[in-house]
Amino acid sequence: MSAILEKCFGVATEAPPNFMINVLTTDSCAWNDNLSCVILSYLFRINFKSSNLFTIIKTFRFEAGHQLAHHDGACKHPHGHSYVLEIQVKSGTLIDDGPKKNMVIDFHHISDIVKPMINTYFDHKWLNDTLETDSPTSEFIARWIYRHLDRQIPGLHAIGLSETATSKVIYTETDS
Repeated sequence: MSAILEKCFGVATEAPPNFMINVLTTDSCAWNDNLSCVILSYLFRINFKSSNLFTIIKTFRFEAGHQLAHHDGACKHPHGHSYVLEIQVKSGTLIDDGPKKNMVIDFHHISDIVKPMINTYFDHKWLNDTLETDSPTSEFIARWIYRHLDRQIPGLHAIGLSETATSKVIYTETDS
């Protein structure tokens, strides 16, 4: 780990990795390479502290049905929603060169990952079956989606999921 930190950030340490991770900032990333910083952030849970953060949000829609078997209200009956899904990606830097220059991530890249997941598990599906639960709440679905996408989308920050125009959950596994 120390060798990786020295190569990437120009910092060598014998201190435990968690100590080093806590003092790193985006500005110390010697590579000045967004993808490397995002990968290191993911692999080592480095929390880049930066006052300049971009949040990219890609929105998707799908129709699905479910039933909350143990609910004490109307949701115990079979019903459906027109869901709105938001994929939120955060980064403190932009890609330096190439066809994705000055992007955090290409929106099409997010779509290429998310659309097959939606088609397989969500769109016009009975969520109790596809998610294998008797209580596919919005909270459960948002967490399921986050964990399904976490290793596929660099910089994934949060999942927003609305089942109605006035009801939305946001799920994240990060501190910021």
